[in-house]
Amino acid sequence: MMLFLMSISLCFVVGDILLRLGMRTEYCRKSVHVLACAVISAFPLFGLGYHDMVGVALLSAATLLLLRRTVLLRSILSVERTSYGEIMMALSVLALALAEVGYQAFLLAYVILGLSDTLASLVGQRYGAEHHVFVGHTKSYVGSAAFLGSCLLICLVSLVILEAVSARAVGLAVLISLGLTAVEAISSEGTDNFLVPVLAALSIDAALLV
Repeated sequence: MMLFLMSISLCFVVGDILLRLGMRTEYCRKSVHVLACAVISAFPLFGLGYHDMVGVALLSAATLLLLRRTVLLRSILSVERTSYGEIMMALSVLALALAEVGYQAFLLAYVILGLSDTLASLVGQRYGAEHHVFVGHTKSYVGSAAFLGSCLLICLVSLVILEAVSARAVGLAVLISLGLTAVEAISSEGTDNFLVPVLAALSIDAALLV
């Protein structure tokens, strides 16, 4: 468990180093975001099980909550808007560890969170001149399109790897991707870091069992 915690801590250290080197805060946050998702999704490689991840998630959430009042970890805590994304991600791990979803679903959930959520944010900020309002939340059209396209691609590539390509499987991949895109669009203050992986893992896990 110690090696896993050190690896998670290293993600934040990398973010802080990038910030000190002059990288924009949002890019630093997303660098930490992607790295943390990668480490989280690879937890079995550290010899950990879901029981261990419950303790890791609780410790991480408590630590991050305390650090919000300090000057540490500026790469994720100095964002201009109100966000609890780092705590939400820890809580998502807690929820899925308690639910004991299949590992394939867990892995895909954090690949989607790491890549699709990051693309939606960066593409939306760079090219999002036009915006839509969905359930009171404003997001860019190109950001949502980037999330949908990348999420669907991840699901389809996974079907190919699992040798499970079929009309039904592709249909489920499309429905799941559309649903997650809608969830990301209505999320605010970092709640997508909880809602996206939890709903992704549960829906993918259910689809794999059908």
